[in-house]
Amino acid sequence: MAESAGGGVIYSLDVYQRPVTTGGHMGNYADVAQRWQRTIAAVGGYRVGSFTLSEEDLTLAELDWFYDEYLGGQVKEQAYMQPTWEGLLYEFRYVKGGREYRRTLDPEWWHNRVKVAYTYPDTEDTEQGALTYNPAANSFQDAGQVFTDWQRLAGDATYQISVTNSDGTNAWAFLGAAFTTTNANDSVYVWTDVECATAGWNGEVTAKTPSTYAISGVATAGARQTTAWSGNTDSSGEYGEMEFLITLGGTAPELATALRDKELVECAWPRSRKLGGGSMGEGRVAPATLEVSCVGFWATLNWQYRETSRVATASALLTTLIGLTEFVTVGRIDTNNMRVKVACEPEPIRLGDAIEQIILAGDLSGNVWQGGVYDGRKFFYEAAPTTVEYYELEDGMLCDLARVPVLPPLMRPGFLLRDLSAPGGGEPTGTATAWDDPAVAYVDEVKFIAPNTLEYHLLEEEESTTALERMIERGGIMPGPHY
Repeated sequence: MAESAGGGVIYSLDVYQRPVTTGGHMGNYADVAQRWQRTIAAVGGYRVGSFTLSEEDLTLAELDWFYDEYLGGQVKEQAYMQPTWEGLLYEFRYVKGGREYRRTLDPEWWHNRVKVAYTYPDTEDTEQGALTYNPAANSFQDAGQVFTDWQRLAGDATYQISVTNSDGTNAWAFLGAAFTTTNANDSVYVWTDVECATAGWNGEVTAKTPSTYAISGVATAGARQTTAWSGNTDSSGEYGEMEFLITLGGTAPELATALRDKELVECAWPRSRKLGGGSMGEGRVAPATLEVSCVGFWATLNWQYRETSRVATASALLTTLIGLTEFVTVGRIDTNNMRVKVACEPEPIRLGDAIEQIILAGDLSGNVWQGGVYDGRKFFYEAAPTTVEYYELEDGMLCDLARVPVLPPLMRPGFLLRDLSAPGGGEPTGTATAWDDPAVAYVDEVKFIAPNTLEYHLLEEEESTTALERMIERGGIMPGPHY
């Protein structure tokens, strides 16, 4: 526990093993975690956090061990004996001996389940040689080609041929069976219909000289395709499953599969990467530091995709989406009967993005809703409040309705705040909601900066308002640890 000068407990910052393993306790780092800060948002819940470890407080061996072993571990803050924030150790930047190294769970650098979406080529590759028509046999010959890859032996034709003649005219037909004229399978029968019932060409071909041609799939040309998912179960068994969809333009199916497999080999594990170059020469080397970035479990909602579109009520669809995630479960989802849609065509959507869209949609009455992931990785969803819960005094101090100063680490967003210094104020005639009062604002994000600073952000504003540290003196809150 981090303590104040008077011995009062302010907060603890405990690190645990990764959630897919035993989750065993690895230590309390509150006394050595410099510049600890974290945010909570009305849409998202526990969002991000960060702190720095230094060789001034830990040995180099301890820093090495933290960097090597703790990525993806859990971090939990407790203040005044209450859980106040939790998340994952998401990214490390380690400066050691004048060099910088990085490990991260950023999905651009680490993913252990991969799929490729691509557009099937409009035309197949050809090796064109001497080209001729044979109108009598309703066939096409290319002395440098083998047509067996595209022939139709049964059922509807799979491929069609488009020919450009030397005089600029065009002809096209569906491909039938290949046969040999000069070289093996250098010729192919053509048909006017996909069922291959009527032999011949579509277009003017009599007495023409073909100059170029292209073969394309009847159903596949330009169609959107995907490979199957492929994953590294060892990695997902250690860190959790991170899906990654690669989107390409036109490419061959075998190339898309090869790219998927190559990507999985390169990114299935969160490798240590050296940043920048190096230098030689004398000079004092600063103490090693390890910058740690954290994310709340809200971030893990985007580790999986939704691939099937669906229309349902907001609360029902949120229940379904949360049920698809690996780490988060439903805490409470209040009923919202507004019908919403998760659109997954032409590309799948990440679960977290879909969930955020539903929350931001509000309801049929235009009310604001809020939702996020909080203690125990539980997801909560509810309408934003319609009554004032806190006051802001003239000196910037934040108090509850009894004028008692708040405790910074215990504050959560998603509340209405009345500014007691605001000019005017009062709800307009004919309205029954505090949202219309110009002296009232909705706080959609709070940031706790250890040991005792609170910042809060108002809806639709760009900058945060700082709850001054004077609240500590006014409210009798004991100061936090000194670093």
